[in-house]
Amino acid sequence: MAKEIIEADKKMDIDYVLIPAGGGALAGCMASVLKQISPKTKIIAVEPDICKPYSTSILEQKLVSV
Repeated sequence: MAKEIIEADKKMDIDYVLIPAGGGALAGCMASVLKQISPKTKIIAVEPDICKPYSTSILEQKLVSV
């Protein structure tokens, strides 16, 4: 998906990409590819308020499943 975002318009200079974060696999893979292809792009992980295992796990310093 990250490659498709960058290739959508090669002239586009992408400032930010919002990536859904849950388990972290999608966010981690996309961030890795985006940083290689477009190092200036800022990556922001987002999650829905009603299902937030990522931020809850960080706050509680343990793996939390929802």
